[in-house]
Amino acid sequence: MLKAILRRTLGLFVVAVFVLLPGNAPAQDQPKLSVDEVIEKMKTADESDLFGLAGELSLHGEAAVKAVPALLEALSRIEYLENKLPWVLRDTICAIGPSAIAPVLRALKDAKPEMRNAAAYVIVYFGPEAREAVADLTALLEDKVARCYAVHALGAIRDQAAAAVPALVKCLDDSDASFRAAVAGALGSVGPKAEAALAPLLKTLGDSKANVRAAAAGALGAIKSARPVPDLIKAMNDDDDRVKDAAMQALGEIGPPAAEAVPALVEMMRCSQACDALSKIGSASVPALIKAMNDDDYRVKHGAMRALGEMVPPAAEAILALVEMIEDSEARDALEKMGSACVPALMKTLGNANGEVRGNCVKVLGRLRPVTSEVRDALLGLLGTDKDPKVRLEIAYEIGRWATEAASVVPALTETLRDSDADVRLNAVYSLGRFGPAAKSASLQLISMLRDSDETARNAATDSLCQIGAPPLEAIPDLMKRLSDGNERVRRTCAWLLGQLGAQAKPAVDALAKALDDKDPQVRNYAAEALGLIGPGAAPAADALARCLRDPEPAVRISAAFALGAIGDKAKPHTKALTELLQDKESRVRVWAALALARLASLTAEAGMPIVLEALKTDCDTMRSSGAEIAGAFGPNAAQAVPLLRENLKGLSTQVRKWSAWALGCIGQGAKDAMPALKECLQDADDEVRSFAQEAINKIGGK
Repeated sequence: MLKAILRRTLGLFVVAVFVLLPGNAPAQDQPKLSVDEVIEKMKTADESDLFGLAGELSLHGEAAVKAVPALLEALSRIEYLENKLPWVLRDTICAIGPSAIAPVLRALKDAKPEMRNAAAYVIVYFGPEAREAVADLTALLEDKVARCYAVHALGAIRDQAAAAVPALVKCLDDSDASFRAAVAGALGSVGPKAEAALAPLLKTLGDSKANVRAAAAGALGAIKSARPVPDLIKAMNDDDDRVKDAAMQALGEIGPPAAEAVPALVEMMRCSQACDALSKIGSASVPALIKAMNDDDYRVKHGAMRALGEMVPPAAEAILALVEMIEDSEARDALEKMGSACVPALMKTLGNANGEVRGNCVKVLGRLRPVTSEVRDALLGLLGTDKDPKVRLEIAYEIGRWATEAASVVPALTETLRDSDADVRLNAVYSLGRFGPAAKSASLQLISMLRDSDETARNAATDSLCQIGAPPLEAIPDLMKRLSDGNERVRRTCAWLLGQLGAQAKPAVDALAKALDDKDPQVRNYAAEALGLIGPGAAPAADALARCLRDPEPAVRISAAFALGAIGDKAKPHTKALTELLQDKESRVRVWAALALARLASLTAEAGMPIVLEALKTDCDTMRSSGAEIAGAFGPNAAQAVPLLRENLKGLSTQVRKWSAWALGCIGQGAKDAMPALKECLQDADDEVRSFAQEAINKIGGK
């Protein structure tokens, strides 16, 4: 059994074992009341009770459709539908799904105006799905109680509510300004299908109330007709900023047909809405925008650049002007948004005599996607030849973003680690780290940088090495030497990297054993962990690891226990020290000591089961996995852990589910109560979980 444990636990121990991971999410709540019980209680419930009752219905989902009338009745009793409770009731109805639409539609014809109002309020949130309600909602426009929500509902149904346009137009003459504004908004939501409303909306653009004028301007833009453009240009001079902004936005929504508005919009370019509108109008705006890039007012200048960058299709005639202003970050952003269209101009500018201009060109080219061979070859060529270190620095940074180009970029960056400029070397280090394992070929050069006289460079190299992961075997001698480096970050990284090599790092055992006495607890921790990952080959370090069982740092004690368990039989002389650790004040330490003893076949069920039960109850996935593994080592003697193991089969962690299934199989006949849960695991998304579950079912006696 011990061999089986060791075979299946290869690689289980990771640095994350020292961190208490978030626990598994609880299973979804089950409703406590039936739908009928909730309906009955809602008849007399006050507002405070309705929150809980609505929540109960949400748990029933579509099955709660018959409660919709009761929910609407509850809504109808609430005086202000803007407070929090109506949102809860509305969301409950929406949670029931499309099947709730039919009862809500019936409520639109209810004899009680409050019920009609509540139904219209809810329809808003079904949107176009509620298109069958258009006729009834149109009728409610004359209902003094329900008409406001009826208008909002028609707007939410959008172009499917086109049949309501004539009735909505009549409402534009209503005496209530807020209602007129809502009606204009609804007509805008209908969009181009509301073209019949253009003339009335143009009249409304002169309404005495600013909020109504603004809503009318927005609606005219949404209809997307060129007819109102002259009136919208005039509206840009309205006394109210809301109307001005709405008029500019409307011109932008109309797009190219609003070309005659360009001169007026240019005059308003201090407003972002004017710049957005010019961008949407398109090519007719380009000459004016190019000219505006030279304006003394940065708002106009940057607004023009942003407008050109957002234009679809890209404004090709503006590219050269933007390249000339490439030192401005807004110009660079615009060029980046234009994409491949600006590559020829940028490539030509790479030959500019000014290094700063070339560097800014690199910033744009490096961010364009996809990376073309032309751009790649040009930048990699300049990385080794450009005389200006600022240009090389920018290239070293930008090409680190090219995740798909590792094959060509990593060798170039590795060579750049020898650059004469410290900042260029530093950017090359950072970029290599971004490539992760794909930059493994750079590991030896990065390890050599651990001797760099500059502390920033050394620290950057440690970070990138950790991102890259296991180094080549040729790195072992240098990593061993660096275990005594004066920089603790370097020592930590070297110990960790040796651990990533696993059993292949056996030549470093003596050096790692010496590192167990390091003054830095993290170095001791990584050294002990590395010895554990080396496994039985780390047997010469067993005595030093046993001393670490008394280390003041819990993480070091855990790693030492893990390592002794991984070493196997040659660590058995230290079972007494591990047994003493079963009384450690830290629960994590107790669990790993028990796991090590189980792997050494030196733990009795009597001594280990209390720790198993403790571990299986925690919120830490690693603790639960370890507890399950120990339980499995006890076989039938771990029967008392079956209820907890059964529950852990439902956990979010694959490791927890896998080891729980394995342990239940080891327990055998005593785990019969877990059979239903094990059978559910046969549908698990993870292959190992399914395999372990089937194995457990076979051992317990299932079919």
